Amino acid sequence: MINNWYDAAALGVLILAVLAVAFGVVCLFLVKGKLRFHMAVAVVGFLGVLLLWADGGRLLEALGLAWRDRMEWTFALLLGLFGVWGIVCDVRCLWELLERHPAVQAVSTLLASLTGIALVLILGLYGALSMGFSGSDARVVTLEDGRRAVERVEGFLETYYAYYEYHGPFVRGREDLFRRESRIDDG
Repeated sequence: MINNWYDAAALGVLILAVLAVAFGVVCLFLVKGKLRFHMAVAVVGFLGVLLLWADGGRLLEALGLAWRDRMEWTFALLLGLFGVWGIVCDVRCLWELLERHPAVQAVSTLLASLTGIALVLILGLYGALSMGFSGSDARVVTLEDGRRAVERVEGFLETYYAYYEYHGPFVRGREDLFRRESRIDDG
């Protein structure tokens, strides 16, 4: 159920991204040469990163873990790069289709417009706003009992430090061990 504008924007971005990927898959069968290779890399890369991010997150959640912040940023960056690469290939594919088949001009123009809107929404609304406000300062510290923990700065107006179990450079514990108002001195 859509409860606010952010949910509606996310749903719209998802629908437009699916349309852009679908257009890319159709282009895989309609074009040849280097453009087909670039389109295949963009589609496979985008879907691969999306599946790894989403399904990997579900698997980690089942294990009581979560992606570390730098991994979230890496996935978002890779999705953006593969998405832009795919959209550039979509536009090039559209150009080739229009040169060869003027009868598909109206449908191709509509799909290209939807793809452009998807790019603006993904990079503008969803990407910049969500990633701009979701980043946090994280570092690995050693606790008094000798265990390593991931320290995250959380909160907005009332900043606090949350400490999570350390499970390597890519994942951390899902639930915080404890919270403090000041940092642990790791000296």
